[in-house]
Amino acid sequence: MSAPLRPHAAAPLLLAALLTLAGCAATPPEEDTSPAKPRKAPPHTTHIFQCTPLPAVAGNCQVIPGSSGALALLGQVLAPDGVYRGGGVLIGTDGKIAAVGCDVADQALTQGATQIICPTGVISPGLINAHDHITYDWNPPSQWGQERYERRNQWRKGSPEHKPISPTPMAAKSSEQWAWAEVRQVLSGTTSIAGSGGNPGFLRNLDKADLMEGLSADIANYSTFPLGDAQDVTPHVGDCAYPRIDDPDTALSHQSYLPHVGEGIDAAAHNEIRCLDQQGLITAKGAYIHTVAADGADGDRLAQRHAAVVWSPRSNLSLYGNTAPVTRYSRQGVTVALATDWTPSGSMNLLRELKCADRYNRNNLSRFYADDQLWRMVTANPADALHLGDQIGRLKPGLQGDVAVYLAKDGAADPYRTVIDANVEDVALVLRGGQPLYGDSPLFAQVPGWNTGCEALPGGVNGADKSLCVARELKESFAALQAHNPHSYPLFFPGVPDGEPSCIPFRPAVEGKESGYGGLPSPTDRDGDGVPDDQDNCPALFNPIRPMDNGVQADCNHNGIGDACDPTPCP
Repeated sequence: MSAPLRPHAAAPLLLAALLTLAGCAATPPEEDTSPAKPRKAPPHTTHIFQCTPLPAVAGNCQVIPGSSGALALLGQVLAPDGVYRGGGVLIGTDGKIAAVGCDVADQALTQGATQIICPTGVISPGLINAHDHITYDWNPPSQWGQERYERRNQWRKGSPEHKPISPTPMAAKSSEQWAWAEVRQVLSGTTSIAGSGGNPGFLRNLDKADLMEGLSADIANYSTFPLGDAQDVTPHVGDCAYPRIDDPDTALSHQSYLPHVGEGIDAAAHNEIRCLDQQGLITAKGAYIHTVAADGADGDRLAQRHAAVVWSPRSNLSLYGNTAPVTRYSRQGVTVALATDWTPSGSMNLLRELKCADRYNRNNLSRFYADDQLWRMVTANPADALHLGDQIGRLKPGLQGDVAVYLAKDGAADPYRTVIDANVEDVALVLRGGQPLYGDSPLFAQVPGWNTGCEALPGGVNGADKSLCVARELKESFAALQAHNPHSYPLFFPGVPDGEPSCIPFRPAVEGKESGYGGLPSPTDRDGDGVPDDQDNCPALFNPIRPMDNGVQADCNHNGIGDACDPTPCP
């Protein structure tokens, strides 16, 4: 990489249809509690609204300039109530969404809006990354081979059983490195992040009051070490004698509370969840990062208190060989948001994280989640988890005009799959509050005013001509930004990123402690969890024996059905 017409008037008829996605039947069968069959996520339907077909255009998109400053995007719209094929999104001069649906083309003409017509374009809300450490994202992936850890502080500081990961990730020393990491996120269609840091411009930094880029809301209170164990890494089991536990009056005084907890698979990692709850910190304001070490009772507690969880499968799988029990969370009614964690052990952007979740879903969860449910994990779900669903995360009138447009690959028919399969070169346009951040250079050349503060990226992006609004957002050129990042991890790759951490569940065998597993399905172990199907209490959904489970698969109510499969694991 060189750089790290007018559509026909929309018909009033809305043709609603059920869309079968990723193996989820439109009318699911009655629940079968036998452990031999996987359970799906809560039943759902996706409606298809067929608007008047859009005309063919030359290239990916066509621009019809307007006079009012309003903007209409026309294509396949992923709206809260379904997919509008040939529909549109109208963004007003205030940067907020004014209309969504089949009649946007007519409204665009009436209001003198500029129209961007992308017949194969999938119009999505801008993606929301609910958890990252953006000041560390200049680092390349670290290396630790086949070693797998039991809890977070083992790879951070080492332990008698484990070496810390190498090289140790280093915090960035300049805001230019933070800005570089933000650009990397924007290229994937991300417009908002809770990143434990940030830089003015580009992303809405949801945990920094001065970096929310015009969003009128309180911040997410991001807590990396809610137990005060950044330096004193003594594991605790059966007590809560941590150096310091967040004070509820302070921690819960903001829009939302975003702590790391339960990152690991042993009793010490599980103890963190118990102690946070004992301190009164498991509440509806909480979006709990990782929670890999949760048991069925923890899931019930999170659901009863209307809490959410933040899932980072690549980082979890690469470090621990296991990840959060998300199928159980979803069945229990807990909102799940997807997030990248950071480059040292996670994904470089949300599109790569979506691909990890998709792979894990197909190989280890028997396609429990439909494609639209995975997509919601990077749009509506994180918005709701951070209590910002009334402002971002959906294409809905009154919300911010944060939009990402993805181009369907040849033969792609399902719009949600278009987003999951996309790479950065397939991102045709990214808007924050109606203002362009990144996209196809021909659009920037044709939309009035868009070339101001924006420039074509030298060499393009994986063969596609792309422009980025560096001068407008950062008050400098792309060349200057690049010059300040000679050693930063690149912005993009043509395929799998260099050194990308594994997304395959794996733990080596440890004599007398663990039998290990390889994470790949086989005829006798279809979920790849190392427990043969004829002995597995949930053979189709990944549920290995964790160190915290005392030598057996998790079964909270001891009914012989694993918690991953049981619709009521802890009644």
